[in-house]
Amino acid sequence: MFHTLLQLSAQFGLHVNVQKCKQWCPVSTLSSPVVPAVAPQAGVKVLGIPIGSRSFIKEETSVVLSKLQQCLDRLTQLGCSFSAFHILRACLSACRVMHLLRSLPFAHAEQLAKETQAKLHDAFGHILGTPASVQQWALATLPVRMGGLGLLDPCRIVAPAHVSSFVASSVATSENGLTPCPISHEFMKALAHLDASSPVLSSTLRSCVTIGQVLDPMLSSHPSFESWSDQHVWTELVHEFSCNLLAETLPPRMRKMRELSSGAHAGLWLLSPLPQQPCVQWASADGQAILRWRLGVAQNLPPKCVKCGCSQDPLGDHSLCCTALGIYTRHNAVRDVLASSLNSLGFSCRTEVQLPGTSLVPADIFIPRLAEDSPTAVDVSVVHPLQPSNVAQATVTAGSAAELRAVQKVATYEEQCRLRS
Repeated sequence: MFHTLLQLSAQFGLHVNVQKCKQWCPVSTLSSPVVPAVAPQAGVKVLGIPIGSRSFIKEETSVVLSKLQQCLDRLTQLGCSFSAFHILRACLSACRVMHLLRSLPFAHAEQLAKETQAKLHDAFGHILGTPASVQQWALATLPVRMGGLGLLDPCRIVAPAHVSSFVASSVATSENGLTPCPISHEFMKALAHLDASSPVLSSTLRSCVTIGQVLDPMLSSHPSFESWSDQHVWTELVHEFSCNLLAETLPPRMRKMRELSSGAHAGLWLLSPLPQQPCVQWASADGQAILRWRLGVAQNLPPKCVKCGCSQDPLGDHSLCCTALGIYTRHNAVRDVLASSLNSLGFSCRTEVQLPGTSLVPADIFIPRLAEDSPTAVDVSVVHPLQPSNVAQATVTAGSAAELRAVQKVATYEEQCRLRS
């Protein structure tokens, strides 16, 4: 049989290195003068995937989890919360076990996902400085474009990983003239788990999954079968469904925050590389504060604002609205960046230009020639949708706070600017 395998492999351009081969059978010990045998109770690892008894698979996955825990322990001691978050998101989330989630029997993959999630959840709590609630974790594990932090939750992707891997294998074997693997009980469990996470199957397939009788022709004739091999297709559906469920349970403040955070370019700061210059690196407390603020986690703040004496809200919204704490600093920073960019393009603009004959200063940036060679006043305004005067309308309508400020600015300056060209 081994020689037959060598011949079949050669037909597909696979040349077996016999010296690296071992043979294993789950029911008996094999003997061969060419390939050494592995004891039945031991099991084997093929391309990093343990194959064998439940205890063997559990032992091997425990090794993987132990190594992950060592990395997470070092991560939480990094001393910079925002750097630790970047590393967790990019290198130490579900990506560390993705190969196993796609290849293990679903029952083992599901257990591995749960144990991995618990470790990631705990490490994320250390980065935040406080344990994240179930709702906060659910929000953090949404994609950035949906208002989340982009962490990858293994429990959310275990079914997409298993289903897409099985379908991809079936398609590959069919294309190479081999007999596809029969629909297994493990695949049925993964498909049912996936449909429970994001109801996307047809009613016919759903009823078949429920009773455990999916026929191969029925499965392959599903209109979306070809795309089932793409894990991202399934993951996107699960994320959308999770996002919709979460939106129904979030309090108004967090619902609005998620909407604002999912706007175009709103989450680019989460995806940008860490700054290399020491002068622009975030302090650990700053990174922790902004992650807490985005998730609605209470901040470590005194009861009264140190600048204006007003009562502080626990989430830190007052700090972004208080003029005494530097809202004008942010205003001036935006103004100066825009002015510098315009000057670099040859527009020769000036800042803080007063309207002749009045005390009005409509031009945070004054451009002598812009549209049709006419002078243009650009006003910069920083407004927060969670200010007490804005929050009621902002919770209902996205962008309403900015629109209201624009209307106020136009009413104050437009007529006077037109009178003076």
